[in-house]
Amino acid sequence: MAFGTVLVCLGNAVAAAILVNAAAAKLVAPERLANALRQLAPASIAGWIGLDGEGTGAGIARTAAGVEAAAAVGLLVPEVRVPAAALLALLGACFAALGVAGSVRGGTAPCGCFGVDSDRPLGAANVVAGLAMVGLAALNARHGLGAGSGYAEAAPALASILSIALSLWMRRRLVTRLLLARRAATPGSEVR
Repeated sequence: MAFGTVLVCLGNAVAAAILVNAAAAKLVAPERLANALRQLAPASIAGWIGLDGEGTGAGIARTAAGVEAAAAVGLLVPEVRVPAAALLALLGACFAALGVAGSVRGGTAPCGCFGVDSDRPLGAANVVAGLAMVGLAALNARHGLGAGSGYAEAAPALASILSIALSLWMRRRLVTRLLLARRAATPGSEVR
């Protein structure tokens, strides 16, 4: 694999793993992102975009999850990688803009980027993540994949491994509790 292909493969696998986990979390628990968006939306447009009251905004969060999932899958398919990278750039620009808005308006609601596992408000981290996504999109646009590059095999495999690792890391407290509970329930596992 050429160096440019390795960079694209690695970057896309990392982005896909993050986006898949973020999308899944938003689909299950859209309320955190909806609350953060309601807090940042100016009153003049809140009703127009569906953020006009408590309990609103879940549809926006779920739509964002669908777009994230589409970008994640597209980044791993060589034939649609470049259009998916354009979608990634759009997501990155949105993340950066929301981060700036959160910083400027002083948002305090957790961002909901990873559902209930998110506890920080929209801010600088979202700006950095958004700019990184735009940079990765530019890398995708610049580097073509040669025939037989191995990208079609390597990117999805790496993304799968990273997605599982990220999911376990994000839910490490739950995993630890479950493992400890199982160990305590297993006969002969008592500590002496």
